Amino acid sequence: MKKTARLKGKEGFLDYYRKLHIKTEPATSKEEKDFNEWLNTLVKPNPPVLRFNPKYEKKCAALWKKNKWEWKTLSWYPHALQWPTKLPLETQIPGEEQGWFYRQNASSLIPVLALDPQPGEVILDACAAPGGKTVFIAERMKNKGTLIANDLSLSRRQRLKQVLKTYQLEDFATMCGVHGGVLFQKYPTGFDKILLDAPCSSEKHVYTNEKYLNQWSYKRIQELKKQQFFLLKRLWYALRPGGRLVYSTCAITPEENEGVITLFLKKFGGDATWKTPSKKFPGNKGRIELSRETSYDPMFVAILEKKR
Repeated sequence: MKKTARLKGKEGFLDYYRKLHIKTEPATSKEEKDFNEWLNTLVKPNPPVLRFNPKYEKKCAALWKKNKWEWKTLSWYPHALQWPTKLPLETQIPGEEQGWFYRQNASSLIPVLALDPQPGEVILDACAAPGGKTVFIAERMKNKGTLIANDLSLSRRQRLKQVLKTYQLEDFATMCGVHGGVLFQKYPTGFDKILLDAPCSSEKHVYTNEKYLNQWSYKRIQELKKQQFFLLKRLWYALRPGGRLVYSTCAITPEENEGVITLFLKKFGGDATWKTPSKKFPGNKGRIELSRETSYDPMFVAILEKKR
């Protein structure tokens, strides 16, 4: 990575991710083709799913019937509708502003399903904005228990506040803006479950944004890894014995995924068990890769359980 560490912007980005895909030089024509196809998947807009609250299923079904849309849910989660065929992705569907459903990439469902929120639990969404995962957690809790939705960014909290209002969660989810590294001090009694959907490289967003692509550097990956590990180890102190923490990113870099978990286990391995999500979900060993054949955005999910 010595050469990559010196390169910045688009040149550095392409050099780094090419090395992830092509291990030896010179590359074969197939390897070059595969890498270029992978780059194309970064710019391909994937259709979202519409995750609906079961209590609105009849209203959603009536809407789909009225518009003659095919009612097609995900095979591994029955309350997420696939985007209607031929409907432009920018279409505002009736019911969205009323909180019937939330549009998000299917990959984003997996961290919450891996967390497995239950009614009556005390749960922290540590980096909650813009709010899709918070809404999903509240739905799975059936609005019973305690849910803390935290985000350090004021502008992102404003978006989070609006989402909580739309989905009528203002009286259930408690919003706060505390640095994740000191949350265990603010809530000393701890949490049954914690979701850390960590700040990350988010390559799909970076590669399609000229400003962020020009700012790319390998140093940024190293800085994010350091930040992610700091948040993870500090939030671990806020997790009760027997509790579950789910660490997730939408990054592709191994440094920010398996690399962070490896560091964590070196420090807390005697107190933690690392599990991967159920095999019924897409992906392999907690990773969902970009592919031309699917509509999934990249996602890494690790389940960490604290021994009693």
